[in-house]
Amino acid sequence: MTKSIVLMMLTPSDAISPLISLPPFATPSLTLSRNVPRGRSTCSYKNCSSPPATQIKPTTVSIVNLPAELRILALTQYASFGTILKLSCTCKALKPLSNVVIEQNKDPSTLYAISLSMLGLTSSYTLEVLFHQRRAISLLNTLTTSSDLFVKCSTLKTLAKVHLSSVSCDPDATHASRLHGLTLLSSAFYCGSSSPPSSPLHSLSVQSGRLISQIYEEGSHSIPVSFEKSSEWMRRCAEYDHVESLCDYALTVEMGVGDIDGDEAEAFKYYEKAGKICLERNEVHEETFEALGDYYENGRSIPTNLTKAVEWYRRGEGGGCRRGRERLKDIERIMGY
Repeated sequence: MTKSIVLMMLTPSDAISPLISLPPFATPSLTLSRNVPRGRSTCSYKNCSSPPATQIKPTTVSIVNLPAELRILALTQYASFGTILKLSCTCKALKPLSNVVIEQNKDPSTLYAISLSMLGLTSSYTLEVLFHQRRAISLLNTLTTSSDLFVKCSTLKTLAKVHLSSVSCDPDATHASRLHGLTLLSSAFYCGSSSPPSSPLHSLSVQSGRLISQIYEEGSHSIPVSFEKSSEWMRRCAEYDHVESLCDYALTVEMGVGDIDGDEAEAFKYYEKAGKICLERNEVHEETFEALGDYYENGRSIPTNLTKAVEWYRRGEGGGCRRGRERLKDIERIMGY
């Protein structure tokens, strides 16, 4: 006597394949039938010494109870990285799945994106959980030595933010962690020291330096306020030919910091450099144009030159600079333009 059973086959749309435990005495031979629905096959038992008395019914098996090898094979074959990471957060039995995702992706950019997903900082992998924070930090630490400088800089900046926002029961440990965050930001800043001004790496490096300057200026993250250190970091960013940093540092020099008096002649040099860079790159920076117009109009540390003042105010007017537009009207009236 032969009996037939139906064996569900794995398809991409199935979340998990129902499996059937075959009797140890059975010697199955697989035969396909045209009448069997797509994705299914019939398996007939032949030459069975002790054929089953009743038809065996398909049994649905939970993914958690599957052998580890089959579980990984099924998920990595049909699930996205985000889905696998999310499943690894649901129960202890699926926790190793996150390691599988990491092992299968050696590209630094992909690993960095996965780390952000584990930290809940991005939705690129449709993952918004914090269960993987320790593993994410561990993975990020390995990327700090990446040969890809952009990934390295991004990683250092991300780790810095994690350390700066850390909270511990031990105040000294918290303070040490936040100081380490500043060190990581400093390393991120120097990653782009030789990169072209128009590159994403250059921009990311400057952002790291400006963030350090802002932290010292505001005293955020329980870091003591230091206008001297804030000004110093703004100067370093200005050395990267970053227009906004040049303008901000020029204002600092103009007003003076701590015991250092303001120096309009020195400040003008930075404003002028920022203005030249804007012209070379065809960029508009309202504060720079307005400041240069004001220096030439009022003869601040330089001879008065209303013609150049009008030129800079007009450039600022094109960028929507309100004050420059107002001053331009007065100068044009005085000069009879």
